[in-house]
Amino acid sequence: MKALIVSYQRGRHLVHQNHAIIKIEGIGERAKASSLNGKKVMYTTKAGKVLNGVITKAHGAKGLVLARFDTGLPGQAIGSEIAIKE
Repeated sequence: MKALIVSYQRGRHLVHQNHAIIKIEGIGERAKASSLNGKKVMYTTKAGKVLNGVITKAHGAKGLVLARFDTGLPGQAIGSEIAIKE
């Protein structure tokens, strides 16, 4: 599956760079998004380094998900594609 990194998880004062909000193609509701909990996600940097993460929960009612990565994502990751293992 292909997906797009929309943003980091953030609050009023903090930005969590190892938590990413992801929009997945073809998923538009919370029930379908929550069925993807536990799936592995991979982001590949321009240098070829692979950053691994896991989908932890649904985010909102429009099918977005929240993924937690081992290390923080770079700022260039926002707006780029990400792979989801099936």
